[in-house]
Amino acid sequence: MTVGTQWSGDGFTADDQSGASPDKTCTPATGSTITPTCSTTGCTPALTGEFSGTVAPCTDYAGFAMLGWNVAATATGTWSIPATGGVTITFTNTNSAATVRFQVQDATGDQWCAPLTSGVEIPWSSLKTKCWGTAGTALTAGTAIQQAMVEVVGNATTAVPYDICVQSVAIQ
Repeated sequence: MTVGTQWSGDGFTADDQSGASPDKTCTPATGSTITPTCSTTGCTPALTGEFSGTVAPCTDYAGFAMLGWNVAATATGTWSIPATGGVTITFTNTNSAATVRFQVQDATGDQWCAPLTSGVEIPWSSLKTKCWGTAGTALTAGTAIQQAMVEVVGNATTAVPYDICVQSVAIQ
């Protein structure tokens, strides 16, 4: 996925069943689904910016599904957060009940996120280590991130169907 001249890296999908996020393990493991499915050899079907499926309910609120991308040409490459600006993601959400957020991750697995509204800029300083409430530590300028993601959030009691199509990502 290429975003202007700033980000250029491989895309991927993951959910709470894929083991892609060790701090997010659904209890019980009840079968979230995601299409396309991606591995180190590619995605089936091909990755186009759309991902769909169902986030299963998880009693620990750890259910998720995401479309992500490496921000550098290599999986271990990084991009440093600038002192100003942010990111604007335009997307369609066929299931308006699905909660969507934007997340970035550094090489050590630390994550920062914020609620995502299509077409509305998220300032870099609005990304926090906790996506709920007002707690958490803000992302700081100079932090080297490896990945960016659009994530659908599950809940504790009901399955959350989703069909998200990312149309554009702009870095300000």
